[in-house]
Amino acid sequence: IAKQFLSSTMLKELAKSPAHLRYMLDADTAHDTPALILGRAIHCMALEGEEEFNKHFGEKKLSWATKEGKKEKERFNSLGLTALSGDDMATVKGFTDAFNHHEAVCQLVVDGENPKFEETVLWVDEESGLGCRAKIDLCDSGVILVIDLKSTQNADPEVFIRGDFWKYKYHLQAAHYAAGWMAATKSTIPPDFYFYAGEKTPPYCSKVFKVSDRVIAYAMKERRKLINVYKECLTENEWPGYEESIYTIHLPTWIERRDGNDI
Repeated sequence: IAKQFLSSTMLKELAKSPAHLRYMLDADTAHDTPALILGRAIHCMALEGEEEFNKHFGEKKLSWATKEGKKEKERFNSLGLTALSGDDMATVKGFTDAFNHHEAVCQLVVDGENPKFEETVLWVDEESGLGCRAKIDLCDSGVILVIDLKSTQNADPEVFIRGDFWKYKYHLQAAHYAAGWMAATKSTIPPDFYFYAGEKTPPYCSKVFKVSDRVIAYAMKERRKLINVYKECLTENEWPGYEESIYTIHLPTWIERRDGNDI
């Protein structure tokens, strides 16, 4: 485990508990799921183009239980292609078309000087001495920006921010990627960080979100705490779960505000 480069996925798991991270690293939990396969396909088409996409993915048009379907399966296997259903292929194309024509994205890319796609960054965190890694969807050192693509069920700002952004800890990803970008460019200033949230169903509406400096600063502090916890776990070889104490459930603030004196 000590040789494992620290990723944003690991940080998100560590935020649950060290035990969760240790299980993820020890167990074979990185197997493909339909959601992960679709996500990779979307990223490949949107960021690397159709020619590259066709080297890795193809649309499954037949039932592989039939004679002709078995031939199709053999062809996919011989070419090393990952099969996508017709619905998933439509999602990939719909997402990509929306991304390529989104006004805000086009402006950010047009204003860029040296855009790079699917950039893998490896660096050593100076404070902890730990190796880190990140795979950045789109970055540009000329205009100091990073863009990460997210597929979602709902890109409406209130829904996406309250749901996906905080639920899936995208703020930690932004902080980790920003740290990697700063290490790679030897910059002391974090890049402007954007999330492109594209819906996976027609009409494939989308929204671009800029992560504020305050959120990045907050996430950087949380990231540092988690890195310190990770290093301690490595040193002591102890990976605790949740505290074994009783937790009292209180009324949430939103209920108190809604019901007021009626409680």
